Amino acid sequence: MVATLQLMGVASISPYPGYNGTLAVTGHVAVGGFGDNLMLSWLLQGVEGDLCAQTPEGVDNACGIHIHEGTTCSDASKVGGHYFDADKFSTDPWAPKTYKAFGPGMSVGAVGVQAGKSLSDVQGRAMVVHDHTGGRVGCGLIEDGMLEVAQKKITFQPYPGYTGDLKVEGEAFAWSLHETAWLQFSIDGVETDCKRTPDGVANACGIHIHEGETCDDAEQVGGHFFDGSIPSDPWASQVYSTRHGAASGLFPTKIGTDDIAGRALVVHDKTGARVACGLIPASVVMV
Repeated sequence: MVATLQLMGVASISPYPGYNGTLAVTGHVAVGGFGDNLMLSWLLQGVEGDLCAQTPEGVDNACGIHIHEGTTCSDASKVGGHYFDADKFSTDPWAPKTYKAFGPGMSVGAVGVQAGKSLSDVQGRAMVVHDHTGGRVGCGLIEDGMLEVAQKKITFQPYPGYTGDLKVEGEAFAWSLHETAWLQFSIDGVETDCKRTPDGVANACGIHIHEGETCDDAEQVGGHFFDGSIPSDPWASQVYSTRHGAASGLFPTKIGTDDIAGRALVVHDKTGARVACGLIPASVVMV
């Protein structure tokens, strides 16, 4: 089965116009959704690792990531405020939408928002990243037009040699852009214990792209796939969260390469063991 995923585009983040602070925020934010429900999914670097690890209370826009009214990231006076339908919403739906940072100033995450605006409405508008004070530190325009990813869906089978009780089923899609791998998945048959990831357990509740191009030979699946230019394993923090034995998500991982076609997508259980595997299609077509 060939499916077509549609995203409004990817906003490439760079410093906010006129910002002269010490942060150098970069990264990408993808926008998707349906109706007036929008989904943001991002990978950011250069944000405040400690100060945005938890959002400060009572600070407007602190550690926020929001779509703004303006269609420029060159003139601060024209970026405008948060973009939503004021006739439908008495309060700003963007106000509670924040990112969380970890490690050396990195953030990976996703958030949904009902703003009364459709995907076509947000074409060309400014995506703004705020620091812990609510100040605007990063900006990128949502690329005009639809980015379509046409490919066969990834289906899962038991990991080669796995003899446990879990029977992971579902589907996923994977594509790459700007040396960032994007996974969209919906799976069930995973453990309810993965509602929260166990502390200190490597790969627990993970879903990761691996080096190998097989799901038939465990010795050939290999380790996590990323380029040597990335200083530490970017997949270590990429985990799913279950509800009633099911999990879904959309998230990006900066891996330093776009060469993901044909590789193995592996699902781990709460112990970090490999329990399911599916192959990314050999071709992913951007149209």
